[in-house]
Amino acid sequence: MKTKNLVITALITILSISPASAVTKVIKVLPVKPILITTLSGSSGDQISAVSTTATEIALVGTVESSTASQVTTSSYLGGSDGFIASIDPTGNHLWDLHLGSIGDEIATAVVRDKVGSFWVFGASAIPATPPIPTAPDSTTVNIDNVVIDPITNSNNSLTQLMAWKVSLTGQLVATYSYDAGGVVNPNSVTFDGTTLLVSGLIEDQRFTVRVSQTGEFTKFTRVTSKAVVAPAITTIKAGTGSMKSFISKGAIKGITSWKPKSAIPVLIEYNKAGAITRASYFQGNVISVLWQSGIGPIVITERSDGYGINILGLAK
Repeated sequence: MKTKNLVITALITILSISPASAVTKVIKVLPVKPILITTLSGSSGDQISAVSTTATEIALVGTVESSTASQVTTSSYLGGSDGFIASIDPTGNHLWDLHLGSIGDEIATAVVRDKVGSFWVFGASAIPATPPIPTAPDSTTVNIDNVVIDPITNSNNSLTQLMAWKVSLTGQLVATYSYDAGGVVNPNSVTFDGTTLLVSGLIEDQRFTVRVSQTGEFTKFTRVTSKAVVAPAITTIKAGTGSMKSFISKGAIKGITSWKPKSAIPVLIEYNKAGAITRASYFQGNVISVLWQSGIGPIVITERSDGYGINILGLAK
């Protein structure tokens, strides 16, 4: 019996000092190939402004400037610039899309989902929800050329109407609401607290906030004078039990000795809950949106020379 105990003790000692336990994962910064590159409508004014995700769907919100067919926006064009919302699955397959607007100019810049999964898209319009009443021709005016004079309508080319579009899970427009903001308005953030929607953004040289009920009532519109917000050089994002950091890399990265970029380039580093690097990626173009979705992993929207890239990295192993 004593001999057996000595053998077991020896084995435990050998395993505890085995060099294999000291092996560490070599991390390299690897390029990411987008699952989808879209040119939207083909206009230089097109943009993707916001993203909303679930484990099975990615909704893209933005603005298109013309009616040219594209990989993402295929629904009917409404005139001027239009807001849009388009849905794809995690492999890049198109599910549905919808243009948002009227005969004038509209933009779509923020999105959130409510309790039942409906999308609330916010933006701005140059056209009031209620069209102006045309001015009738003056019958007393002498028209020596006998030319019919068209009624005069009030024009409005400024994006002063704060817009809210409610869209169903399947991409159907449920309702449209508007609020006269009294200045050129650009919402850039919206959250849902389970009861109301809180929208914030810029109105001319000020910031604003406003609450919107689920029946489209705008309340507590507030302007706040503030200094320009400078984006942080490094953005940290919660990613499940770990975290991600997005930044422009101009040189060495701590913990990745092989990384020696020749120029500044967008990089995303993923960390586990212990703070160790699990994956590092770099992207072509400019990173305009980074988020993490349970069941999918990091989703990065990039603006490239050939269009917008939708990058899905998957879950780190």
